[in-house]
Amino acid sequence: MVIEKTKVDSPLKNNLSLRKMKTKYALTAIAVVLCFVLSTAVSATVPAGNQYGNATSSAAAGNGNMSRLEALQKQYERLAAMIAELKAKLGQGSASVVADQAQLDCARAAVSARESAIATAQDAFGNCTATVLSARKAALESAWNIAESRERNKATNDAWNKFTQDQKTCRENHKKTVKAAWDEFKSAIKNCKIANGEGNREGIDLSLGN
Repeated sequence: MVIEKTKVDSPLKNNLSLRKMKTKYALTAIAVVLCFVLSTAVSATVPAGNQYGNATSSAAAGNGNMSRLEALQKQYERLAAMIAELKAKLGQGSASVVADQAQLDCARAAVSARESAIATAQDAFGNCTATVLSARKAALESAWNIAESRERNKATNDAWNKFTQDQKTCRENHKKTVKAAWDEFKSAIKNCKIANGEGNREGIDLSLGN
């Protein structure tokens, strides 16, 4: 069996962080309430003063204090149970799960398809760049064979402008191919129902076409 750590990726990663933050705030609020309850319970154990020393009044006050203590004890138990439940939920994000072989095969196939598509896109980008560089070289060589300066300058500028536009097309085509590969992967890995521990590295592949 393969043990993998559950890591929630973007966009779910931000939602998990927000839920954890809210849970921490809830725990803090409950802790404050719990401190108040305990302090109230302590004060409740002190019987009320009776300047006349009336035994009946003292007994009644004592019975009232016992009732309050029992009620506070129940509140304490409920709050303690709530804290334990919140802590358990808070720890679920870092729990480990066992991935079955079908999930692993599915994820591996999705990754393999993505990587092959990225490699193909990079090869196409390299070939495109080589082609436009070759065209630029030929155009500039031709321009620098022109004796008249005004015509020569125009020819060199035209060569560079065409290269800039052609190279932009190479980058745009690369970006589209890479984005399509990642979009397909994201959909496929979601269907595998397995945590994507890689994270979103699409930007790295997109930068290869700059």
